Amino acid sequence: MKTEVSIVVPVFNAVEYLPKCLDSILAQPYGNWECILVDDGSTDGSGELLDGYARRDGRFVVRHLDHRGVSVARNVALDLAGGEYVGFVDADDWIGDDIIGCAYAYAREHDSDIVIWDCAIVEPTGLRQIRYSVCAEDREDLPSETLQSVLRHLVRQTSDHLFATASSGCKLFRRSLFAERRFDERFPLSEDRILNFAVYRAVAGSDRGRISYLHRPGYYYRQHLDSSTWRYRHGFIRDCLAYIAAMKEMAGGWYAEGSGREAWEMLWNAWKREVLAPQNPLPFFQRVGGFTSVVGSRAYRKLLAEVEGERELPRSARMDLFLLRRGVTLPFWLRGFKRLVLMRGGAR
Repeated sequence: MKTEVSIVVPVFNAVEYLPKCLDSILAQPYGNWECILVDDGSTDGSGELLDGYARRDGRFVVRHLDHRGVSVARNVALDLAGGEYVGFVDADDWIGDDIIGCAYAYAREHDSDIVIWDCAIVEPTGLRQIRYSVCAEDREDLPSETLQSVLRHLVRQTSDHLFATASSGCKLFRRSLFAERRFDERFPLSEDRILNFAVYRAVAGSDRGRISYLHRPGYYYRQHLDSSTWRYRHGFIRDCLAYIAAMKEMAGGWYAEGSGREAWEMLWNAWKREVLAPQNPLPFFQRVGGFTSVVGSRAYRKLLAEVEGERELPRSARMDLFLLRRGVTLPFWLRGFKRLVLMRGGAR
């Protein structure tokens, strides 16, 4: 029997979380799926765990790679996928009971190109979940105004309730949508937003395209400090600059108004993940110097000149923005000096 759904799981050093992820797939009452597990050079035993699941159930297909990043892993899986529809699950997340069967049946019933369902963010303690819904009810065909909101959110992160639309999880895609599209391997961040925007726009612009929605929880996004969202990444601020440039080129006017604010928010995210990260092997002031050389560049200053809603920022942030727009990176040097003093004080 032909496989109906391919589930893609890229894996890198996730041995602590993998059993819950893979068991949630095994527990699906719907059975006509294959799960393509791509080990992206794990060193913590994840690869061996994946092999064990493949021996246990032949629907799991494992490929081992040298570490090349999540986009490469997903693209390798897409090359192997044989299902009519494709879904993505991150190795530290899990899916809800029978969501694959429900989503596939809904897609077939309404000839959907994409089916989206609710996403719940699970906080590190595991005691609190925040559920995000695009609509308050099932919709066989999202109305044009909702699609416009989804596209705006993908490029500008406009609303928390649209969180489920941005990631590659919590949805099924018709596999033919990836015939000429792949995750951009140049970017180690927000790669799913880039591809999702292109796919959504293609479907929305087609006369017969249809994006459907299931108002039910089905994807559980785990927040933790070891996830790729929070992990230390060398050169993260340069990656942010390259990502914003790529989104501007692809999304044009959709992104132009929001690029400045995203540059501002990414700047502080990069400060935490690159400069303050304890895993960074560089001397502290060398970290600050490398960071400020990008933040003070003409390209980044141009983006900061486009920040919207400046008056809504706290007074100290408005002062930081004023200085950074003029290439004065003193705020980060002062923060770096203060951080270094605290670090040395704590070491005594």
